[in-house]
Amino acid sequence: VFELIECCEEALELCDAVELSDDYSNSRFVESRLNTLRSLAILYENSRDFDKAIETYEEALRLWKIIAYADEKTEDENTQIQNKWRIAQIHHDMGILYGKKGSFTDAITEYEKSLKIYDQLCQETTDLMPNALGVHNALAHDAVSVNIGKALKHSEVALNISKFLYDANPQIFDLLRAKTLLSRSFVLSESGSSALDELEAICLEAVDIFMAHKD
Repeated sequence: VFELIECCEEALELCDAVELSDDYSNSRFVESRLNTLRSLAILYENSRDFDKAIETYEEALRLWKIIAYADEKTEDENTQIQNKWRIAQIHHDMGILYGKKGSFTDAITEYEKSLKIYDQLCQETTDLMPNALGVHNALAHDAVSVNIGKALKHSEVALNISKFLYDANPQIFDLLRAKTLLSRSFVLSESGSSALDELEAICLEAVDIFMAHKD
């Protein structure tokens, strides 16, 4: 991991030394730099250097916002959606890192920034609903430590989204449904809920789905 980190850091230093002469080369250069930053952030995370990983994601976020701003002039709706999705994804990734650090308030802030974008995108396409569901689950999990009301709220939203997706296509979204059910049971347990019947029903539904995949 450390050797890979050194390679990525060296690649970024080389990028800083490059002078570009036209907009096309510049746009391709920025895209390459973003890919390197994302790889480097993941490597920092794997080495448990969460501060450097967050710092790297912040630089990637800055570049994506530049790209998104430039692409606002284009009429390509798919490009604009993809740019917004990338930004939402980085906020999600940063939220996960803050959660691993134990900085749950900061994690929630990043998750909420991500969800603000996903709420808009999901009105344009349902393809990104599973992504939004993942953020709701992550927020609910981390909020248990600092804001149980927020944890319960987002776990319920996640449960509703997972049911919508599961009802629409159970073969594709059954495991996502099961994982969301278990996430909901965790939040209810940590909240001290006395709704034991609901907890039992949730866990049994999750077990039924997982048993279908036992082979």
